[in-house]
Amino acid sequence: PNALSLKAWRLGGKVHLVICDLTGKASAPRLQVPGRYASAICRDGAEATLSADGALELKLPPFGVALVRLTPAE
Repeated sequence: PNALSLKAWRLGGKVHLVICDLTGKASAPRLQVPGRYASAICRDGAEATLSADGALELKLPPFGVALVRLTPAE
């Protein structure tokens, strides 16, 4: 998207992300997050998946917000 806002932090060994789409249109951002992760859980109803190359792929509605928890791979 043309406008994406992101905040990230680590807590308890996991990475937490808040991602906001500011475009006013549905979007499907693909983000490269440093590290290797076993799972991505979206806690707000948006869709979040990890691709085969480790990128985080999201599906956001217009002005959507995703709250994502990434669990590191062991």
